[in-house]
Amino acid sequence: MLRGGYGYHNAMPQKVAVLNVVGLSGSLLEHAPRIRVLGEQATLTPVLPAVTCSVQSSMLTGRPVRAHGVVGNGWFNYEQQEIQFWKQSNKLVGGEKVWETAKQRDPSATCLNSFWWYNMYSSVDYSITPRPQYKADGRKIPDCYTHPASLRDELQVRLGQFPLFKFWGPMAGIESTRWIAEATKHSVAKFDPTLTLVYLPHLDYGLQKLGPGHADIPQHVKDIDDVAGDLIDFFHQRDTKVIVVSEYGIEPATGHIDINRRLREQGFYAGRSEPNLLQWLDLVALGTVCDVVPLRGLNRAFVAQGLKVISARTSVGLASLAEAAGAAGPATAYHVG
Repeated sequence: MLRGGYGYHNAMPQKVAVLNVVGLSGSLLEHAPRIRVLGEQATLTPVLPAVTCSVQSSMLTGRPVRAHGVVGNGWFNYEQQEIQFWKQSNKLVGGEKVWETAKQRDPSATCLNSFWWYNMYSSVDYSITPRPQYKADGRKIPDCYTHPASLRDELQVRLGQFPLFKFWGPMAGIESTRWIAEATKHSVAKFDPTLTLVYLPHLDYGLQKLGPGHADIPQHVKDIDDVAGDLIDFFHQRDTKVIVVSEYGIEPATGHIDINRRLREQGFYAGRSEPNLLQWLDLVALGTVCDVVPLRGLNRAFVAQGLKVISARTSVGLASLAEAAGAAGPATAYHVG
């Protein structure tokens, strides 16, 4: 976490902007001079699980996972008996949010949330968040949700359609982060909020696709540093204190834990059947390819075996998808992607 800005005013609450540069860690700051110029640094230890929804909810409520209830990016809904991912209602987050606390202390305080998660039906004053349209024919149309609703039209006239398919997935890139930054600047100039929350996801893409040691990562850091630096300048011109945070860092793995072997050694499976993990390799292959994970080492082996499981058509769901797509014969990474 890096902080920089100006002192507090006596007449009105100090304006603050929190830039969430996802994936940024201390080891990457040497490639981010514009962020580094903020100066003062502190270390944040993320909650577990260290994933977007859980960490953001803890940051914004000051509560651990067991208290705010966001146990991951998705969880099993007992009422509907299904796993639900990436839900968007702020009502799912238990506890008082930071902007609610600020408003209790000073009723004039306002908040703009630009793309931090759980940003629909929220008590923030202004919000911008991705919200695609799902058509009856199965199409997914890029769009966004805003409060007030009129802000959506303003942003799309000014900046064009939100580049949803550059926000996550195989084509993810700097374009979505730039759109978010420009939408934030427009909204701040329009509403002049006391607290601004900005989510800048670009660095996360490269780290997850390539790994932290890849030769292209410094350029990814430079790209996000340019966008963040422009925002820092913008906020400083508006007498706004800037804080840069990251939900988590991605560092090289130095070891592994054989979970089932440990459980076996501790007698967990005594008197019960051990899970057949090989039967789930079809889902492992599907997730690995669709998340554009490099097919190297164990990942390649997992996908190779998973494609064999998919080809056996033992999963009713995946077999039905293959039939609907006209994908006859052995499955390949092309079919899965």
